[in-house]
Amino acid sequence: MPEYGKDIDDGFFDVSNYGNAVFRPKMDWQDHVRDDIITFESTDQTELDLDLRMGDEADDITKTEVIRIIMKYWDSFCKRGAK
Repeated sequence: MPEYGKDIDDGFFDVSNYGNAVFRPKMDWQDHVRDDIITFESTDQTELDLDLRMGDEADDITKTEVIRIIMKYWDSFCKRGAK
C-alpha cells in the first residue's frame, strides 16, 4: 500500500515508482494594491437594511459589531463588489 502523505515534497510530485519525477514550480504570491475598493457611504444604508437579516436571538452588541464589520469591509458585501 503506497504512503500518500509523501506524494508531494519540496515542489515535486514523487512518481519514482513510474521511473520519473515531475517538477512543479512554486507559485509566488503577487501582491498588488487595489485602487477600486468600494467604501460604505450613506447611500448604501438602504442596501444594507434590505439584505442584512439577523435572528432575534442575537443581542444588540453582536448586531452592532456585525454591522460595523460589514461596513468596514463593504467592498466584500455589496452588490457592486460582487464578481
